[in-house]
Amino acid sequence: MITIINKLRRIARDWFHSKPKHALLTLEMLKSEMVKMYKSREDKTTMMKKLDARRCKNSEKFATYFHEKILLGNRIGLVESDLINYIIELDKRIFQTQLKIKEFKKL
Repeated sequence: MITIINKLRRIARDWFHSKPKHALLTLEMLKSEMVKMYKSREDKTTMMKKLDARRCKNSEKFATYFHEKILLGNRIGLVESDLINYIIELDKRIFQTQLKIKEFKKL
């Protein structure tokens, strides 16, 4: 473990020494923490655009659409109530179509 710590360069070494708990981590846990810290992520705006753009396709099962929408929302860090609103508000047409099929008179 000491050999690996000595091979860390500037920013990674500074990150390692920034929290005493890092010295207690196993190699696998340390790698995982480093990946979380330095993995390039899309910015929140880009991810929100993807969430907005994701629509349920006619040939797609609603469960598949719902699952993918949940995953996108979780990556952004949306709270559950906001995520539910995104799923319902952005795809009202799906629910309206289902209500028409069930012969509801008023939407």
